[in-house]
Amino acid sequence: MIHNKKEAGHIVTASAIISKIIIIIVTVELAIMALMANYLHHLAPVNEALLDSLLLAILSTPFIYFWIIKPYVVGRDHAEKELSRMAYHDHLTSLPNRRLLSEYLSKYLSICKRHKIFGALLLIDLNDFKAINDTYGHDTGDFVLQETARRLSSVIRSEDIVSRMGGDEFIVVLHSLGDSEELATANAKTVSEKLQDAMQDIIEFNHQQLQIKASIGVRILDAEHSGVDAILKEADAAMYHAKKNRITNDAYIFCEAAA
Repeated sequence: MIHNKKEAGHIVTASAIISKIIIIIVTVELAIMALMANYLHHLAPVNEALLDSLLLAILSTPFIYFWIIKPYVVGRDHAEKELSRMAYHDHLTSLPNRRLLSEYLSKYLSICKRHKIFGALLLIDLNDFKAINDTYGHDTGDFVLQETARRLSSVIRSEDIVSRMGGDEFIVVLHSLGDSEELATANAKTVSEKLQDAMQDIIEFNHQQLQIKASIGVRILDAEHSGVDAILKEADAAMYHAKKNRITNDAYIFCEAAA
């Protein structure tokens, strides 16, 4: 009895492989029999059987490899890579997810401590995103999230990382912003302004023009870190402070513990 679609997929694949092997063996064996009947019929039965087996093995192997084994290995490797990608990346934006971010951040904090350098974590929350979903639908909301991911990725350097935490929250981790907290803070401020500018450009989708703004909480990363979870909580608190205290422009606020 088949319990699920995945099990059914495995059965179909196994059946297809067996069918291909049978087709190859039967086809090659018929060709060998025709060859031996026309040109090698004078051989003794034992020699004929040995030659038949040898030719069948030699001639079948390339077909089995290129038609069955190689596609199977390529398909399996692709499936494993896809499973790994799904485990560590957000399905909508293809950005690293919280799991991958946590692993990445733990390693980077060790680098900060070892080399005595400073970085920054920016927690970005889109303002009034729920209203977009409610007014224009989830397709529009999904497009806004994908466009936000693209814009954030276009601003940062190749050594930095953008992650989607879920919902309308994103994380940006900035590498090597300087060898002092003051320099890192100034550089983080510059990047925050660039991210704000990039996100405020008009988004066009389905004959609608939308403008997205965001609130950003900034946590400077240094050697004296308090752990990944604590850093995320501090950046989250700074972001909510920015969201509550925006006046005319959307704000970015530095975590008090790191400012």
